[in-house]
Amino acid sequence: MNWKNIAKILGISVAVIVLVLAGLLIWGLSKLPSAFEIKQSLTPPALKERPHSESSPQPEAETSSQTSDAEGLPEKSADQSKLNKDEVLRQQSLKVIQEDFMDERKPLADACRTMGKASESGFLKDPKNASARYFFSTLAEENKDPLSEAAAPAMRMIFRAPGMNGLMDMILKADEAQDPGVLKKAEFYYEIYRAGSYLKTHLAELNTTLQQSYNLYHVMKAVALKPELANSPQVMTFCEDLQKNLNTQSDFNVEEGAKEMQNFLEQNGIKPAEVGFDPKYRSKVDLTVSNTQLGVNDAWIAQIFAEDLKKAMKDREQK
Repeated sequence: MNWKNIAKILGISVAVIVLVLAGLLIWGLSKLPSAFEIKQSLTPPALKERPHSESSPQPEAETSSQTSDAEGLPEKSADQSKLNKDEVLRQQSLKVIQEDFMDERKPLADACRTMGKASESGFLKDPKNASARYFFSTLAEENKDPLSEAAAPAMRMIFRAPGMNGLMDMILKADEAQDPGVLKKAEFYYEIYRAGSYLKTHLAELNTTLQQSYNLYHVMKAVALKPELANSPQVMTFCEDLQKNLNTQSDFNVEEGAKEMQNFLEQNGIKPAEVGFDPKYRSKVDLTVSNTQLGVNDAWIAQIFAEDLKKAMKDREQK
């Protein structure tokens, strides 16, 4: 399916990081609910309406269910189990955002460390894992999915923008007090525009981060295709150099970076098409700011949230 056509149907640019700050973080492109509805969920829409049988990492929910059975308690209904699983993922999302994305002590990228797990990535094993549900659940783990990790640098840069801490505090207070009015105060709008203004003046850096993470992501896909590359000192050096430049936000020549990636793939007997690498891809962020939304859109991450895009399109067609 052509994601550009989907983007046109949804009335957006080819995208896709959509940060709806009235709800902490909403991934996907469905019609936005009210600010209070979003705030109450505090999770991607993918975590709310997925079938109970969907395959994804849910160890805590399973453990809870097993414990209940062992104690002789009534078996939980499917709806109750689903709520428990969604709550686990809600907590995972909050943990990732607060303890990872917003923590400036942590590097923007740390994918090379777990490069050896690339061939085990759920993104490659099951198309249904191309979702916010899987993305957040794997980033909450100690040994992160290297493909999720390679896609995360732009999120970290965005969540470390001035104003984001203030937004988080207000959103969590609104949730705790069950008071949607908190999200309508001038202070809330101020923090959104503060973050938006910062990103507008740092679009070049954001584009560079996305471009470099695009290359890093495809290094992971190359290792997934040929797992033996994880044991190659040359491959590790290439990965670490790319990652170091990303973390230090050093000068980066996009054209040279694309050529280096092509050479890297060629030297390891991989055609760009085999890992989905497009040497002509150039990051071009589309930034939108309003009272309730900070939208940061770029093309390549669409594949990571493909299932959310499909669901959003389906929801649009049914309305």
